[in-house]
Amino acid sequence: MSKYLFIIAIVFCVFACQKDNPPIDPCSKLVDGLYKYPTEPPGASLTSSQKIEYWNIPEDVLHCFKTDGLIETCLKYNNLGAIFFLFGTNGIQDGYDLAKERCRGFLELENRTDAFDLLIEKYKSIDAINFIPDTNPLEYGGYNYYTYSLEVILGQEKILQNTTDNQEIELLKDLFIKQDYRNSLRSWYSIEGPVFVMARIMYFNDYLPLINECRNDNIMNSFIIEGMPIQREDIKSVIISFANDYLTLLKSR
Repeated sequence: MSKYLFIIAIVFCVFACQKDNPPIDPCSKLVDGLYKYPTEPPGASLTSSQKIEYWNIPEDVLHCFKTDGLIETCLKYNNLGAIFFLFGTNGIQDGYDLAKERCRGFLELENRTDAFDLLIEKYKSIDAINFIPDTNPLEYGGYNYYTYSLEVILGQEKILQNTTDNQEIELLKDLFIKQDYRNSLRSWYSIEGPVFVMARIMYFNDYLPLINECRNDNIMNSFIIEGMPIQREDIKSVIISFANDYLTLLKSR
């Protein structure tokens, strides 16, 4: 009898503890639809992998995001500007892959069916004319940071793989607007973002003129596949010319 009483007492204690300490809803970690990253640096005793996880989005929170909030949360990831700008100088794709490795929000974003439409909406909302040119390019909210980060994401194969002709037309039109303005900016960054996305739209759709050009030009191929910095001005001109022709083709379908 005492054995059964002991078991009942344990069960009662378990339920009592659960009542006093209910499980935390992971979605409560979102504030206005965004995940709030830690504001304090990780402890010095943590290992490198533990520090990466410290800044990461918890896995159980991913399902809580609306896609718009997920995009903004990814853009605010710790040191994303440095990852995209500095690591990305060795290849835009390397910069993105490193960010995706450290922040699980990017993989989640790639698997959202509405990601492309919302990314275009955000990209088109950026004022390419009336912006403050001296904002720190590595800081969230600055023109350089925000536009470049969105362009890196928009250029990913998973984001582009299921786009319609109308979606591509919409994006290409705005890429031309952004490129026309940024031609006047004096930095390697100013020529890479829109041209990179233009090239990848065509490449992932097997646009033959571009594919043939890549087969004969290793530098252009490296720019499109790896996102290596453009080493020749004519590469930009060739890609823009192809993009104009491709846009005309899309409109004629």
